[in-house]
Amino acid sequence: MKNILLAATLLLGSSGQLLRAQAPLVIPLYVGAIPDSRPSGVQETQTQAADGSPRTANVVVPTLTVFNPTKQRATGTAIVLCPGGGYTRLVMEREGREAALRLNEMGITVFLLKYRLPNDLTQGSHNSKNGKQR
Repeated sequence: MKNILLAATLLLGSSGQLLRAQAPLVIPLYVGAIPDSRPSGVQETQTQAADGSPRTANVVVPTLTVFNPTKQRATGTAIVLCPGGGYTRLVMEREGREAALRLNEMGITVFLLKYRLPNDLTQGSHNSKNGKQR
């Protein structure tokens, strides 16, 4: 009976640690209005690519998500991970979360950046004729 109680205690204690490792901290990059942005009706969207992997477009609230490795694996190394997506969307799952978890297994802390992409509705035109890119 003592062994069952000990096993249950260890299981419950370690499951809390696993849950903490699986619940990354999400930090919004801005509080309130984003500097130099324009109000618009743009909403963040999720679509699926042909291979079934999700894509994020029209990011409205940029964030930094912290993925910490377990204390036993932590090396003190950290990186900022910026997933790609062809300049129109972000591949947050495969190039973001999955990559962050693989790096965590190597003891690396990952700061996953969900960033906004240029959008004429929210940021204005980005052509060189406006003189701001000189």
